[in-house]
Amino acid sequence: MYANSSNHVRAGFAWMERVRGSLAELQPGQVDPATEQFFYNHYQANIPTMFKLKPWPAFEWTMDVLREKIGNPLVEIQGDRLADLQYELNAPSHKMVMPFWPFLDEMTTGAANNVYMTAQNRSINSAALAPLWRDVGPLPGCLQQCPDAAFVWLGRDTITPLHHDESNNLMCEIMGWKLLRLFDPDQRDKLDNYIGVHSRLGWVTDAVVAERQLTVRDVWLQPGSAFFLPIGWWHCVKAVGVAMTLVYTNFIWQNYWGRVTS
Repeated sequence: MYANSSNHVRAGFAWMERVRGSLAELQPGQVDPATEQFFYNHYQANIPTMFKLKPWPAFEWTMDVLREKIGNPLVEIQGDRLADLQYELNAPSHKMVMPFWPFLDEMTTGAANNVYMTAQNRSINSAALAPLWRDVGPLPGCLQQCPDAAFVWLGRDTITPLHHDESNNLMCEIMGWKLLRLFDPDQRDKLDNYIGVHSRLGWVTDAVVAERQLTVRDVWLQPGSAFFLPIGWWHCVKAVGVAMTLVYTNFIWQNYWGRVTS
């Protein structure tokens, strides 16, 4: 019906079927009642949910606090995103290394969505961001208790195009607001899936939702909120102003089922 790559769509549906079969076989293990309820109602059921985190010192972070805590080491970011409509698909070619303070200056005063610290920059940034982790936690019981396992997303007015992830994610909002537009895995054939986990649609507008008769769920993240984004759920993300999100994938249950291939 739409401009999908039929091979990728078929492969994606088959992959999701395997994931659901494997999820159905998981057991929660010895956990507290709240974590067990989360496991059955959301993790195993592949259903998103929002909940409030316990107070973290990190919720008091500002740009000045980040400068003070981290200093000015070299960090890796995505840069020149505006020069490439496929900046997310081509993320490896947008990697740049620069001092942390100039990154913050460019992020806050330069063109919106042009520079962004993302999950794909994590490896080189681990040492630079180490001073932050003492302000993170307590983590929910569904996660391994490793605050430094987070993927850091830091940018201004950023847009992440439509895609889905190959793991379950817990998105913990630290600073600013983000809007997520969510589409369940069974709508893959309406979403212009053309390679792996990616769609051609970018940010999915209301007009596209109506034209394609999509079922959409809009979710707003604010500081102190945690959003469980299940594996296979399509989403595009738009930040309002400066926003910082810590994303965890280190659940206490299995969270890897291979990659989508055609």
